[in-house]
Amino acid sequence: MDSYTLNNQLKYDFALTEKGKTPASLQSARGNLFTISSMASSSSSSAAGPEIPWVEKYRPTKVADIVGNEDAVARLQVIARDGNMPNLILAGPPGTGKTTSILALAHELLGPNYREAVLELNASDDRGIDVVRNKIKMFAQKKVTLPPGRHKIIILDEADSMTSGAQQALRRTMEIYSNSTRFGLACNTSSKIIEPIQSRCALVRFTRLSDREILGRLMVVVAAEKVPYVPEGLEAIIFTADGDMRQALNNLQATNSGFGFVNQENVFKVCDQPHPLHVKNMVRQILEGKFDDACAGLKQLYDMGYSPTDIITTFFRIIKNYDMPEYLKLEFMKETGFAHMRICDGVGSYLQMCGLLAKLAVERSNNDTTSYRLRVQYNIRWGFRVSPKAEKKKEAAATSDRFATMVLKTELCRFSGAKIYPGKGIRFIRSDSQVFLFANSKCKRYFHNRLRPAKLTWTAMYRKQHKKDIAAEAVKKRRRTTKKPYSRSIVGATLEVIQKRRTEKPEVRDAAREAALREIKERIKKTKDEKKAKKAETMSKQKTGKGSQPKGAMPKGPKIGGGGGKR
Repeated sequence: MDSYTLNNQLKYDFALTEKGKTPASLQSARGNLFTISSMASSSSSSAAGPEIPWVEKYRPTKVADIVGNEDAVARLQVIARDGNMPNLILAGPPGTGKTTSILALAHELLGPNYREAVLELNASDDRGIDVVRNKIKMFAQKKVTLPPGRHKIIILDEADSMTSGAQQALRRTMEIYSNSTRFGLACNTSSKIIEPIQSRCALVRFTRLSDREILGRLMVVVAAEKVPYVPEGLEAIIFTADGDMRQALNNLQATNSGFGFVNQENVFKVCDQPHPLHVKNMVRQILEGKFDDACAGLKQLYDMGYSPTDIITTFFRIIKNYDMPEYLKLEFMKETGFAHMRICDGVGSYLQMCGLLAKLAVERSNNDTTSYRLRVQYNIRWGFRVSPKAEKKKEAAATSDRFATMVLKTELCRFSGAKIYPGKGIRFIRSDSQVFLFANSKCKRYFHNRLRPAKLTWTAMYRKQHKKDIAAEAVKKRRRTTKKPYSRSIVGATLEVIQKRRTEKPEVRDAAREAALREIKERIKKTKDEKKAKKAETMSKQKTGKGSQPKGAMPKGPKIGGGGGKR
């Protein structure tokens, strides 16, 4: 619900209430939601004593009376009706009804046995491993007389703050005493609960309450407590609550107790948050190009003592609901998110806030001149008709404005062909007034010596040509090494023989292969034997030739007078 609709709704309900009629927004929220609470308020107002916090005074005692999160409430109503409660994990932001839901469910299931059969531990208690082993285990072992089908309930509020050791000890306790005890865990982040416990529980998620749901509850409380108010005051309470019912009731009670009248100024004094109108003026000044005025407004907020986290949070919520082009809103939200991340890291100085305003101003100026495509997409998405000629003129103007100062004019070296950026290179003017530009003195000297760049390995032209030559040589080499497929004809085998060999059984094929191997071995052995026989025959012939010499022939002796014999 936007602020305009909410304001009109509040004024309409206020007028009906003044006339004594029940507003339509309250008829669905009232019912028997505050029957007991209204009676308690009337009795407590007459009695003397300290005032009870309205959060506890108007806390629902039945699951059906819980405001918001209809799906989660419907699941809990089924559990309360059937009586078979599993282990539950209720996860969601603070002030959405997690603790109230599990308490109301315990009241409906146990009735008068609530005090004996319910153990509640919250974040203020010591919930280490010793508490799980002693207090929780002792309560699970305690015998309590309950109706059939009912179990004892252990409620662990803010369970995500339990230590890892305590959660490890708790999972075994949940299994051992599952026949008599059920666990209800409430947490803000379910991922901080270990996986074994998550697998043993049913997860119920809660979301932030809407503005209309918070408005219905506030109107009932205002009517019951007879609080003087104006619609703008309730609107400010809803804005500061941001979906948190607990904070809305606390702000309402604090404003009523401190000032006695609920209006916008009193609410922001009590809540101690930056005024949304002040932050809205800063956003408007940025969009109008008044950067100095926006910085002055930020300085005023910073000097008033507001924390950078509160300022950046209010800034984000204002930007989210501000009426501006969608592409510009996306850029603003992105830069705000980056600034919030830096502030959460500890850099929450005034300089960071001013840097955020400067980035938003830059984004606004850039989007005014260079957002042609985004505007076209936006117009096409929402069905707006755009003149093509007008958009082309806008695109050309935007492009020329943006890139006129960014394009660098480069020149080429007269010798090597390399790029030369402005302010670089050596300029030479010949006697005939012709201008030559060289990359360095080496290029200038080689040019005067009339050397060819194609012969020099360090020039850009040579590298380019050489690269082409290397690529061509690689292609040629690849072609040479490529094997051409070819087929060889089988000599001495007909088609019938080939088909017969393909279709024969593996046993026959193996036997034929073994026979062929034996034949090859025998042939090799036969060849070796023939060679050996032939060699032996040759040796015998040589021996017989030496033994058949003539008798008159004498063997040669040593020469006389020489030194050729043995001595």
